[in-house]
Formats: sequence, C-alpha cells, structure tokens
Amino acid sequence: RWDDDEKSLRSLHRLRHIVGSVGEVAERLRELAAASGAAEIMVQTHVHDQAARRRSYTLLADALGVKGR
Repeated sequence: RWDDDEKSLRSLHRLRHIVGSVGEVAERLRELAAASGAAEIMVQTHVHDQAARRRSYTLLADALGVKGR
C-alpha cells in the first residue's frame, strides 16, 4: 500500500522515464536536450540481459546519429 507521499513520489519519478519506440525515445531526448540546453545526455536502460541492453543502446545511438561508439 502506498501513502499519499509515496504515490506523489512514484508519479514524479514516472515522469522521468522515457518509454517507446526507438524513434519516439530519440525524439523525446532531443526535445529534452533542446529545452534544457544540455550538451550531453546520459541514458540508462533497465534491462537485465546484457546483450539486450547493449542492443537498446546501439539502436538509440543509431537513431540519434551518435558517432564514434
């Protein structure tokens, strides 16, 4: 069971997650970077399997046009 404070925190943290197709995630990251003026973005993928996690990073890097990986 969640009290009101825990529910509020849970909702707040969910806003920080970006979930979707590769294109949707890349677009949202571009929007966040532009809105904040960020020159760099750190990404964390919550996937246990190392190969799947690496694949998700590769797909996102390709969608964002990241060079030199």
